[in-house]
Amino acid sequence: MKKHYYLIGWGLTLTVINVFTNLWIGRLIDAAAYIMIFAGLSKMRQVNSAFASGQKLVLVVLLMMIANIFIPYNLDSEASLEVLQTLPLWAWVISGVSILASYGLIYLICEGTRHEAEKEQEDELSRKMMTGWWTYLVSSLTVLAALILIISTEGAFWSIGLLIVGGLVFIVGIISIIVGLRRAGRDLYPEPHYETYK
Repeated sequence: MKKHYYLIGWGLTLTVINVFTNLWIGRLIDAAAYIMIFAGLSKMRQVNSAFASGQKLVLVVLLMMIANIFIPYNLDSEASLEVLQTLPLWAWVISGVSILASYGLIYLICEGTRHEAEKEQEDELSRKMMTGWWTYLVSSLTVLAALILIISTEGAFWSIGLLIVGGLVFIVGIISIIVGLRRAGRDLYPEPHYETYK
């Protein structure tokens, strides 16, 4: 199980690097990251239903990434309000489904790891995973709200401040989750046998 937790952790690490570096090969990096997460969940889906559901969401995210190629303009901080208003409804639907699937995936990874930690009486790890999830959720929603405000108010100073604070807390949250996954790979299932969920 160790390598599977590590694969998920490395996949999440790649997505974070891509978010903050915005490389021109970003879509390829994201695709590689989610393929790594899918591979990590492939074995773990046998021990926990959350991991099984998470693997299905990875496929949704990958499908939305392919569909996102056809959006005429990326929904990012450089897009003006006028440009965003011209986007077709299907573009908003694709972006919305992608965001929700990503949130769901992170939650299921955290919830599955938390559940396995509780089974092994690793209470600290269990708390760490859920703290990481809530920190990730609140901070990423804060960043999303700040980007919307920046676009609609043409870069208001307090909106930029909100974006910076949200971004910093986001880093803390996702690092907490990645560290938790590495600890799970180290401490959970020291023996080769495990129970399958029903």
